[in-house]
Amino acid sequence: MNDNDTTLLDLYQDTPQEQVSHRPGADGKVFDYIEWSTAARTIAKAAPDYEFTLIEVRQVSEGWIVWARMVVLGATRENVGFAPMKNQDVDCGVKD
Repeated sequence: MNDNDTTLLDLYQDTPQEQVSHRPGADGKVFDYIEWSTAARTIAKAAPDYEFTLIEVRQVSEGWIVWARMVVLGATRENVGFAPMKNQDVDCGVKD
């Protein structure tokens, strides 16, 4: 077993239940999720040399769209996320 294998095993550990949040979904389903900051702390602990790059951040009327790239142990993933703006004051600059 090499260092990458050990790190991957660290990353695949179950998330403690107190760090898991829930939100309603379609058809009465409930989705489990963890906050991005929880995921980032977990990755930073297991693979401190990971890379995270914001490719594009765009404000839309309902919130923010973010396109980002993450490299962990040589594996690259890109994704797009959305965060609703809770404070509609554009000058505020605060999401929560």
